Amino acid sequence: MFIELSLLVAGIFPGWLLRKNSRAVTLVGHATMGTIYALLFILGLRLGSDEALIRALHVLGIQGLTIGFCCTMGSAVCMVPIGRFFSVRTGSDTNAGQEGGFWQGMKGSLKILGCFCVGLGLGVGDVLPHWFYGGDVFLYILRAMLVCVGMCMGFDLKAFLIVRDLGLRVLLIPLLTIAGTVVGAFIASLFFADLDFRSCLGAGVGMGYYSLSTIIVTELATPALASITLIANVFRELFILLATPLLIRLLGPLAPVAGAGAPGVDVCLPGIMRFAGERYGFLALFNGMIMTMLVPVMVTLALTFGR
Repeated sequence: MFIELSLLVAGIFPGWLLRKNSRAVTLVGHATMGTIYALLFILGLRLGSDEALIRALHVLGIQGLTIGFCCTMGSAVCMVPIGRFFSVRTGSDTNAGQEGGFWQGMKGSLKILGCFCVGLGLGVGDVLPHWFYGGDVFLYILRAMLVCVGMCMGFDLKAFLIVRDLGLRVLLIPLLTIAGTVVGAFIASLFFADLDFRSCLGAGVGMGYYSLSTIIVTELATPALASITLIANVFRELFILLATPLLIRLLGPLAPVAGAGAPGVDVCLPGIMRFAGERYGFLALFNGMIMTMLVPVMVTLALTFGR
């Protein structure tokens, strides 16, 4: 995580230098979205090539999707009561609320979904060489995206002031993100006789950090629950990537900030900045860092408490 955050910070200074160059701003925006499309394509390849996961998808998939949806929406809905305390406006803050901006955002979401589905289909068919969607390629593209995001932040350095201006109020975001996830896990547990609240919570508090949370669940629980955890947390990330414009319109700009959880620090950050505004992007970054640090603790506690 240190390297990723360093790359994000490294992009801020060149972004500040180029802030008045409209062509550079446009090119960086296109590059950022291009890396997102590439990441989701590779993620689809990875999931599609996992034969065990595909075979169990009809059972574990439904459970994972349900947990992921309930936990994501639980966090998003918890932001509604405090939205007025975080009201900030920039030139792009209301973009998603406008008709043109909303539909433009949804078209972008469909492109993201299309990239993921194409990758998933190619992964199932095992068409591409495995090195193409290995960890190195994914990591390089992710790091390129973070540099681009850092440059986008450098275009509006005034956005940094939001965390300072909000003071201790900013802590309400991670607290309610966690509270909403816990409520969502409880609701999800009501749908399944073979999954108790503790199992649903263990999968849900991965907060979109699917790689680490899946590894922890594999060590502490069953392979089946580990697969559910993977699906639930991949869905959390994918859902925010697709639904950010819709969530902003229905629940306010803090909804995708909380819904993203840990991916608010990387993959989901560009979309939040684009449709909610740069200042909400900084809130997503702050919340994502807190969630990333807490995921190992929360997953471990959820699966071991009361055992």
